[in-house]
Amino acid sequence: TNRMRWDWKIGFGPQFSDWRKTLQECSLLQFNAYQWLNCIKSVQNEWRIIHANQRLEIYFEDLLKDPKDVIGNVLEFLGYDDRGKYLDLSVLRRDNHGKWKQNLNSEQLAEISQIITDMLVRLGYETNDNWLDEYLRTHQNL
Repeated sequence: TNRMRWDWKIGFGPQFSDWRKTLQECSLLQFNAYQWLNCIKSVQNEWRIIHANQRLEIYFEDLLKDPKDVIGNVLEFLGYDDRGKYLDLSVLRRDNHGKWKQNLNSEQLAEISQIITDMLVRLGYETNDNWLDEYLRTHQNL
């Protein structure tokens, strides 16, 4: 099972260097933030060796915003002509975007912000290093 892979704790994705030490020294939330970060870095490292015409970058947020277009582009990239035949998009929940922020309280967000902020900014999910303060300020009354 997946838990065996992570010393019987909850984890996902590929194991990264020093994962055991990280798992011992951090909270589970921080560990999963490190895991997300290392998954992104791993993809970015491997992405460079794939020729540009053999790769297709897809953002989950784009899939939620315009699923027919994104799935259509994937099918076209793969060489499928009949887009409509493969497009059952009823399983997509359009409210999944940004759910991680909404489901974590301010303490939990603060706990992982130092781990994920640089990558969030680099990927364009956040515009600056003060995203947490801005988010909490605009969502404190919700």
